[in-house]
Amino acid sequence: MLSPFALAIGQLSDPPFRRLVLLGIAVSLALLLGLAAAISFLLAYAVPADWHWATAPAAAFGGLAGLILAWLLFPAVSAIAAGILGDRLARAVERRHYPSAPEARAGGVIESVGASLRLVLAGLVLNLIATPVYLLVPGINLVLFLMLNGYLISREYFESAAVRRFSSDTARSIRRRRRIGLWAGGIALAALLAVPGLNLLVPYLGFAAMVHIVERERRQVG
Repeated sequence: MLSPFALAIGQLSDPPFRRLVLLGIAVSLALLLGLAAAISFLLAYAVPADWHWATAPAAAFGGLAGLILAWLLFPAVSAIAAGILGDRLARAVERRHYPSAPEARAGGVIESVGASLRLVLAGLVLNLIATPVYLLVPGINLVLFLMLNGYLISREYFESAAVRRFSSDTARSIRRRRRIGLWAGGIALAALLAVPGLNLLVPYLGFAAMVHIVERERRQVG
């Protein structure tokens, strides 16, 4: 797993790939700031008209709550952005490292976006269920966060990249065969999600690394 991640990090120097990463980050931040502003506006609007004294505190509280919610949702929103840009990210990786690679499988791009959206939704639900443990059980909460999100990240990014080259059944079969190595890589990415700044890059570097793994699988099959 180290080599694919090193190649993904090295591609940040590639202008086309870097532009896609910056575009994805900008869209994610814009969506989340819009969410924070909307929550602030709704709370301020909910204050009765004659409670003028409460309008500003409600708006401030709404803005703070929106920013906290935006921070918690940022990994999911970034993963969605990476999924939507996935085919373009994959083609940027392939142009640089695998120029002779054939075109993506027909229908694979749509399946890739669908896989990303389904698994992001699963991640939101499972992390919501795990929230009491995150808040109340120190030590175990960190282990649970890394194990759970490591699994979700490795599955999401790998399957999103793999369905461009393989059928869904084949992609799942490959993932099961490589599950330990992929899970370890997912745990490393989940740990980076907790590092401000680096967490902005996790979805794009993770997806690019999976493209390298998928390409190696494709060459072995071929």
